[in-house]
Amino acid sequence: MKVKQWITWGAAAVLTAAALTGCGIGKKNVFKIDKEACTVSEAKVFLVNYQNQYADLYGVNLWESDQKEKLEVYIKNLTVTKLAEIYTMDLIAKDKGLTLTEAQMSQAEDAAKEYYKTLNDAEKKYFGISEKELTDLYERYAAAQMTYQSLTENIDQEVSDAEAQVMKAQQIFVKSEDTAKKIKQQLDNGEDFAQLASSYNEAAKTDINLDKSQLEEENQEDIFALKDNQISGITAEDNGYYIFRCVKSYDAELTEKNKEKVLKSRMEAAVNSTYDTYVKEADSRFNEEIWKNVELDTSGELKTGSFFTVFEKYFGGENTLEE
Repeated sequence: MKVKQWITWGAAAVLTAAALTGCGIGKKNVFKIDKEACTVSEAKVFLVNYQNQYADLYGVNLWESDQKEKLEVYIKNLTVTKLAEIYTMDLIAKDKGLTLTEAQMSQAEDAAKEYYKTLNDAEKKYFGISEKELTDLYERYAAAQMTYQSLTENIDQEVSDAEAQVMKAQQIFVKSEDTAKKIKQQLDNGEDFAQLASSYNEAAKTDINLDKSQLEEENQEDIFALKDNQISGITAEDNGYYIFRCVKSYDAELTEKNKEKVLKSRMEAAVNSTYDTYVKEADSRFNEEIWKNVELDTSGELKTGSFFTVFEKYFGGENTLEE
């Protein structure tokens, strides 16, 4: 069953759509979107904070494992992606005439002061960033959040039970249509679903919680019309074929939890419309060479991981690591 994954704001990183060129970008900048450039110093702040968040989650020995190189690539990509999103949303704010209030700019300044005070000498040297530059970074982050809120403020917050419905089900997935037809015939003849699943199912699990986001739109109505103990027809999905058995057509607790996911997707879709349009028209440049030369420091001297926590303190919102 496919899983639709979303990154922050549900939009692809602007830089992946751009030609990877460092021309006209400056020697101290990682990327430039239109007239706004992200410096190496700013990128290093995000890089180290993400690095230490992962260390806190999974243990510092993570950087001594045989997965170190893959993790470094992942976190560097995450850093550039997040910053590109923030810069793009900040530019959309300017395009729409959205500006921070004096109070918000003062909050950004206070946040920068608080965060800067937490940095040790090694971190200040590695970042090479001033308190004023940190203020600018917090302002961009706040403007990006403000833009998101502006683009989603008119979104209907109510999610119906039908839209968020979660069904407890069993599944049999096979890649061959002929095999699917054979299984369906056996089911129609009264053979046990679980036993057939143990023999034929090519999916990792037989027992699943199924919501509408996991199915193509044209298949949703038929599957979610099933009553308890009913078995579906053959459903083409994921380059293969599914047969479902409805165990419990409506799970109230799981449906309630799924409403948050549905609302988030609805809001992300609203943001994507504006975001993707801007990305297509933006002049985006990435200094691949300079970013390639930035390495994660695993000496243990760079311990800072509170940049996002400080932002949340002054501006609210959440920052979570993307899986």
